[in-house]
Amino acid sequence: MLSGVAFKLFYITLKIIRNEYKPGFELLFLVSGLAIFLTGIFLTKYGLLNTPASISFKITGISLKSAFVLMFIVKIRGSKPIEKSSITHE
Repeated sequence: MLSGVAFKLFYITLKIIRNEYKPGFELLFLVSGLAIFLTGIFLTKYGLLNTPASISFKITGISLKSAFVLMFIVKIRGSKPIEKSSITHE
């Protein structure tokens, strides 16, 4: 789990250094998603909340992190044209 976080952090930092990505509001989705997801894991581990509620924390956190990934990809690809060979309209 931590290796995935480290890889994402390295990749985002690399994109910022290369001026290929300018951080924006989408980082709020990442931070809040991680916080909610880790809260769900904590609540499950220590039995502080019943299982369906902790699962909803995890699903919400994963959804917010996924929203960040999608916005990140759109922002990275923003100015690059789509190649016609990648479009399969036949």
